[in-house]
Amino acid sequence: ATARAKKKAAEQPPPPPPPPPPMPAKVTIESGAAAVGETLPPYIQVGALSADKELGARIAAFAFKPPNRHTVKMLREKGAAAVQALLAGMWHGNPQVRGESARLLGKLEFDGKLATEAFTRVLRMDPSGGTRAAATSALVQLKIETLGGPLIDVLRKDKNESARANAAWALGKIRHKPALGALGAALLDSVTWVRIRSATALGRIGSRKAVPELQKALSDPNGEVRKSAARALKNITGRKYKTRTPRLSIK
Repeated sequence: ATARAKKKAAEQPPPPPPPPPPMPAKVTIESGAAAVGETLPPYIQVGALSADKELGARIAAFAFKPPNRHTVKMLREKGAAAVQALLAGMWHGNPQVRGESARLLGKLEFDGKLATEAFTRVLRMDPSGGTRAAATSALVQLKIETLGGPLIDVLRKDKNESARANAAWALGKIRHKPALGALGAALLDSVTWVRIRSATALGRIGSRKAVPELQKALSDPNGEVRKSAARALKNITGRKYKTRTPRLSIK
């Protein structure tokens, strides 16, 4: 019987090889500010989120349902372990997990330098506009100065309007002077609230170099943009500026 069992086992086909690790993807035109064709690093597996199984499972569940206040409370109680797990979540294969992980990092206190790599990858390369918008929104709260460069790239190149608007807001929060040119150009953005937040950011940075562009924005077709430009000019110069309602031309 033993011989027959051995013979039968020998006749069985060998087990299939394990699946290969996920291959790096290529950045497409729908991604963030990266050049099309750049290589996107592979995403991590669920088990790599955290050595704390409860924490890892809770973050992986963001793929199916958004976090509630109990999750936020648990993350705050976990402290450094939660920060590490959320940073890992920004490398997860599901865009909902990546976006919620980024958003929740904005609610925690930690050394922002730890997040530079994860946020840079999402801002430049993530194929999900919603994930990039969530990351820029979190950076409004985190105020990580070392991410000024990637935020400028988002403001200049990203196709997602929420990502551009949040990037302008975040640049104003960190008062990033190298962003003056990008924020000035964004005063001509096709989306109203990108122009509003760019004007506000220029007012927070407070450089007189922004005055000429803000003066042009006093004639913007949208009244809220004009008001934002006037407030920004007052912050910079200390003077009150009158907005100019554009004249309508009838052809």
